[in-house]
Amino acid sequence: MTVNGESYTEAGMLSSPQSDSKTYRFSNSYGYDVLSLGGGSFKADENNEIIICAEGYQDFVIEYNENSGADNQGAEPPAVDKIETPFYGDYRNIIFEGGYTQSEYMDAITSVIVDGTEYQKVDYMSVYKGVYRVLPSDAQIHIGIEGLASGEHTVTVKASVYKDCTFTLTVN
Repeated sequence: MTVNGESYTEAGMLSSPQSDSKTYRFSNSYGYDVLSLGGGSFKADENNEIIICAEGYQDFVIEYNENSGADNQGAEPPAVDKIETPFYGDYRNIIFEGGYTQSEYMDAITSVIVDGTEYQKVDYMSVYKGVYRVLPSDAQIHIGIEGLASGEHTVTVKASVYKDCTFTLTVN
């Protein structure tokens, strides 16, 4: 598989392609076959050529431009079940309906945007400003709230092959 002429390798069985990686993963979600690609070779605001090769088959070529109007097309994301405030840490725990059965969706998450600001994905939260952490097996996202003013904030979760999930996060 290549993106804009650069080879991609398969991500590990339990991992998802990261936004800056040159990896891919095939999976199945809601009865759809899903190809998740790391963004390492994609060019913003330009046409991107994705070539999928399989022995014995003709190459399959996809032209993709993030501004082509394809945004917000795809499967429905799971609904937010509840938002919890933990006993410690300056973050909120976003829990999606369906629990562990939503791991495909959780693995497909590419970004979390709060009030128009894209947050940084982290594996461990020791700082709570401008970061988020995905816990796929628990269908949860931890979103850091340090620095957010009291009140309501619009959160948008973007995930490959899913429509955007937008909800309101209240900070007291």
